[in-house]
Amino acid sequence: LPPEAKAQWRKGDVTTIATRWRCSLQVRLRNQHRAMANGLERTQRRRISRPHPAGRYSEEGTPEMQDSGVGNSRSTRATSGDMTTRILEASDLRTVNTMASAAKVRSKKLAANKDRLNRLLAELEELCVGSADVYEIEEQISMPEEIYRASDALQAELELDLEGEER
Repeated sequence: LPPEAKAQWRKGDVTTIATRWRCSLQVRLRNQHRAMANGLERTQRRRISRPHPAGRYSEEGTPEMQDSGVGNSRSTRATSGDMTTRILEASDLRTVNTMASAAKVRSKKLAANKDRLNRLLAELEELCVGSADVYEIEEQISMPEEIYRASDALQAELELDLEGEER
């Protein structure tokens, strides 16, 4: 924790206490998750002998446990550890299922767009292969101009040959 948070913890600020408890819970869950990879039995043995995360309470248990009449026996700790492990496994499974379903949606979209992309690439390739030379384009542009000039000259000649009423 940062120094400011430690100072608030010493003063007894409730929000900081809650934050510290959450942090210790996250550390415990992370350690349990790592330990699951090393073997569940070793984790249970370590968890049974582990003190309360805040380290402030004796073997009698936390004040909440004393008020509720729940003992802090080894079997209770092992059971709660098993429950935490099961919760972690379930949350991991939910994460895997969520990722898998998201991947399915993405793969459907990719499959739908893949055909369109292939068509566009084929069209682009046709355009690149069938592209005209610059000189061909200039010739095609200049041809209508020449035709227009020739037709204009013929029109003027025709008009000169015609008499007044025929014009």
